[in-house]
Amino acid sequence: GPVHMGDTITQTEAESLLMVDVRNRFAPGVFFLVPNARKYTPNQQAALISFSYNLGLGALEDSTLRKRLNAGESPAVVIPQEFPKWVHAGEAVLQGLVNRRNAEIALAKS
Repeated sequence: GPVHMGDTITQTEAESLLMVDVRNRFAPGVFFLVPNARKYTPNQQAALISFSYNLGLGALEDSTLRKRLNAGESPAVVIPQEFPKWVHAGEAVLQGLVNRRNAEIALAKS
């Protein structure tokens, strides 16, 4: 039914909704925009999906990150070079975004 201000859901329900969103929208979006990602490691794929979930598929679509990956450059090189550029809200650098990009880079390397 409709969602109302103040409604709550369980952690399990929240994780289930997240998984549906990732499986139905963000993972297919990443593989559509970066076909080479099908050949990446699962953790490299997960890092790209996390990036796209956080910033939106439009950010990935218009990015140098995407251009470089689609040109055949290695995600092991491109991800650590390009992800750190995505830490701004306007002109300000947000520590939360720095932390998230660093975690995604670490994931991609693992």
